[in-house]
Amino acid sequence: MHRLRPVGLSALLVGLAALGGCGQSMGQVDGKVVWTDGSPAVELANGQVIFESQPMRISARGEITKDATFTLRTSKEGDGAQVGDYDVAIVEHRVTPEGKQPPPPKLPEKYYDFKTSGLKATVKPGRTPVTLTVERVTARK
Repeated sequence: MHRLRPVGLSALLVGLAALGGCGQSMGQVDGKVVWTDGSPAVELANGQVIFESQPMRISARGEITKDATFTLRTSKEGDGAQVGDYDVAIVEHRVTPEGKQPPPPKLPEKYYDFKTSGLKATVKPGRTPVTLTVERVTARK
C-alpha cells in the first residue's frame, strides 16, 4: 500500500482547491438592514442575513451587527460572495431567558424564508453595497 506523505497530501489538497475555484468571481458585500421608515434595524443585532442562489447552488451569510450592518462570507471571513443574483432571507436572533417566555419577534416570519421574504440582491465584482428594507412586526389586536 502506497501512502502519501504529508507534504504531498497538502500539495494535492491545495491543487484541488485551486481547481474548484476556477471561473468563480467573488464580490465583497457590505450591507445594512433598515426598517421601512429608514432607521437602522439595530433590534436585529446578532441575527443572520443569508443570500442563496439555487442556480449556482451556493449561499453566503453575514451576522447583523449592533449598528445593523453586515458583511457577507461564503466559506471564510472576508471572502465575500460569488458574483450573481440571490434570494435573501433574514433570521432574527431571539434569546429566551431560562424559565421565561421568548421575547416577541420584531421581524415578520416571512423574512425567514427565501420564497416569501421578497428580498433579492445582486453581487457584482468588487464591492457591492446592499440595503435591505424590512417591515416591523405589527401589533396584534
